[in-house]
Amino acid sequence: MNNVSVLHQVLNGEADTSKLAKGNYDWLLSEYREPIWKIQDPGNLSSPIVGTINFDGPLIGGGRLIDIEGLVDDLKRSLVFAVEFSAFKDQVKIRSCSAMRNHVYILKRVFNEIYDMQGCRWDRWLEKDRQVLVERLKYKPSISQNYLPRLTVYIENVGIENLPVRKYKGSVKINYDAVFGEIGIDYYQLRGDLEIQKYLDEVCVRYNKQSISTKLKRGERALQMNSSGTTLSRDRYEDVLRAVKLYQAQTSLMPDQYVNASRLKLVYDASSTLRSSNLKPSNPSRTRNIPVPVFLHLVDASIRYILDYADTLFEIEDKLALEHKKLTLQTNSYEAGKIVNAYARELGEVKEGRYSPFPLAAYKHFQIREKNISDEDLSIFHDMVNSGLGRAEIRKILGLSKGQYDYRSKVMRNIQPYGKNLPHKGISLQKALYQFLPLSCLIVIFAFSARRESEVFGMRENCYQKFQDGWRVKFYVAKSLRRHEWFTSVPVVIKAIKTLEALSEEGRKISRSDSLYRFNDTFNRSPINMDRLNIAMESFLDFIGVEKGEGGERFKFSEHQFRRFFAIMYFYRYEKQADLEALTYELRHEDWSNTAVYLTEQESGRIFREVEKEYMAEKLVGTLGAESEPRGVLRDLSERIKQTVDVVPENRSAIAMKYIEENSLRMDFISEGICFGNTPGRSELSRCYSDGYVMCHRSSPEVCTDCPNLLPIENIRNDKKVAAIQNLECDNASILDAAISYSNKVGEGVD
Repeated sequence: MNNVSVLHQVLNGEADTSKLAKGNYDWLLSEYREPIWKIQDPGNLSSPIVGTINFDGPLIGGGRLIDIEGLVDDLKRSLVFAVEFSAFKDQVKIRSCSAMRNHVYILKRVFNEIYDMQGCRWDRWLEKDRQVLVERLKYKPSISQNYLPRLTVYIENVGIENLPVRKYKGSVKINYDAVFGEIGIDYYQLRGDLEIQKYLDEVCVRYNKQSISTKLKRGERALQMNSSGTTLSRDRYEDVLRAVKLYQAQTSLMPDQYVNASRLKLVYDASSTLRSSNLKPSNPSRTRNIPVPVFLHLVDASIRYILDYADTLFEIEDKLALEHKKLTLQTNSYEAGKIVNAYARELGEVKEGRYSPFPLAAYKHFQIREKNISDEDLSIFHDMVNSGLGRAEIRKILGLSKGQYDYRSKVMRNIQPYGKNLPHKGISLQKALYQFLPLSCLIVIFAFSARRESEVFGMRENCYQKFQDGWRVKFYVAKSLRRHEWFTSVPVVIKAIKTLEALSEEGRKISRSDSLYRFNDTFNRSPINMDRLNIAMESFLDFIGVEKGEGGERFKFSEHQFRRFFAIMYFYRYEKQADLEALTYELRHEDWSNTAVYLTEQESGRIFREVEKEYMAEKLVGTLGAESEPRGVLRDLSERIKQTVDVVPENRSAIAMKYIEENSLRMDFISEGICFGNTPGRSELSRCYSDGYVMCHRSSPEVCTDCPNLLPIENIRNDKKVAAIQNLECDNASILDAAISYSNKVGEGVD
């Protein structure tokens, strides 16, 4: 289809527009008549990204959108013209799967609002309706469409005891799909509504109180529920207005082709409407303000987990899987599982170290089960057994089944069969291997490649290659270039990719896929997006010892966190040799101003200062503990610590951080360690001080030994080639240490 010529015919009334929207389009992978479309990137048909769009959906008050005459066809027609033609003023070109899906879903929401207002009776559309619609669209659907009142009225009228339930794997839950379908509300719009979630909790409690035989489980909910605000952000509201204006322009151009809202004014001036809305724009740093120490801790732990434990976990899996297979032939699967779990717990000495998952708690799944018998009941049982009463008598007196009697006997004797008394970390092999390990690989790839979520999760086997100038990895650039590109990389990323290849080898064979995220594990849940990553992140952060923030909440990790980390460390690594143009290319931004968002002077300066302070404090405290007669800065810090009442080891770093801040310590990396000579007030103390300057470039054992401004670091001093932070190999440092340690280990290749 020649878009220009066809559009010219449309504008001049020469084309049969009824056929235009029913043609064959390269980006449409489904039949046009289907209610659910499978689509691909219209901007680049070679893109591996494929999406789906459901034109049907719940209709507020009960029913489906498909029940409104011609609405699904109108939505399809609007999407086709939005993708194929950019003919309208201020129209943003729709050139991606996400933009296509967003356009349709906004219109679905708009027609839900209109239907709730007046039932889509277009002959009765008035100016006041337009004003009401514009006002309603400012709010979240759960607010504008009164989800909570509708839900409350429905449940109270039906009666809690009469709510539909469904059973799955032994648990009983209220069938909310049926409930929401009766009301016509969209479940995805209320997942983050705290008030609705509280009400559903209350319904579950009330149901359990009224029912004797059936006990409900509430089911899983989102870990992070957003209860703040009832309105959309300014950015989102602008997207909504833009989609409505586009649909309005389309119906004005081709009124005979649209059934719903044809030629009607739904929105006038979008700009003035937006200005008068008083909505706040989205906070650009909402997902980027993780404290640097927390972020570095996470990435450092991920690198160490891959390098130190991946190979060992693979070996143990092979051994335990073989043992489980043999035992299953000799006994039942349940008993075999118990025995193999004991074998797993006996592997406590396999590999100790920082962030070690050993000793393992189980082979496959591990659960902590609470004792379900009170101490009082156990005491009564204990007295009866010791009094000489027989088993049958005790069961009769206490009304116990055979299993209940045996359970009490085991608890009373504190029997711990199958090695359950052995110490362990509370982590099964499956969790260590199929949750923590792929998560660690993803974190490393995100951090050192600066790629977006869809690009990382679109990785295939053999996506890396050794070129003359080093390793490169092939990613699909989803947002800007819309094609595959080779990106420079480092050995630790190649190690992470190879680890994912090993993890997914069996799963790829079974699924006949080349995706790196097809894992054949007992959890049967491959990480396919950032939401799944966040769920696994919770337990991983607990495992590596990252404390929760204020209010007991975690930071929300996103692709922007990793891209920002890459940008900051890029400038930290190359200092004056770095330039914004090169970084823009690495991030594959189309405009350098996009890159600048990651590197504002104020923000990057704060990041550098935080990283430096943490690093200095770590080295000062570590070196102080090994010095019998501290000198210079170490002596000052030692005196400061001695003056502090009730100092405990955990407080030393905090004291050091405060000392660094109060004295404005500045550090320079030299061949002998860290030099504090450029700190205000300390320059003249340096042995290399000359003509008003500290001559760091003259550093040598002869010049620097016994200098009060020198903090000796063995790892730096032992490598005379090292002259910058990226080559440090410090035992307790954060991310760069582990990464460079691995790079130095493998040399020219990756094991």
